[in-house]
Amino acid sequence: MDPKLHVALAEVGRPHGVSGELRLKVYNLDSQHLWGQRELRVVSAAGEARTMRVASLREVPGGALLRLEGVSSREQAEALRGARIEVPREALE
Repeated sequence: MDPKLHVALAEVGRPHGVSGELRLKVYNLDSQHLWGQRELRVVSAAGEARTMRVASLREVPGGALLRLEGVSSREQAEALRGARIEVPREALE
C-alpha cells in the first residue's frame, strides 16, 4: 500500500495500566482528525502496517489514551510502543 495515502497523527508511547490501553503522543493537539475514527492504521517501527479497530479513544492532558480491539494486556500494548498511528489521507478532507 502506498504510504502517501496515509497521514501520521500520533505515536504510541508507553502502556497505560494493565489492560492494553495505549498512551498516544498526538502530533497536533489542536487537530480533530484523530477523533471519531473507527479504524486506524498502526505502523510498527519495523514498517509493518495493519489496520486496527478503535475500541475507545479519550483525550488526556498532553495526548490521548487509545484502546484497540485485540490489545488486552500490558505486554501487547508494550509491543506497539513506538508505532505510528495513521489515518487515510482522504479522512483529512
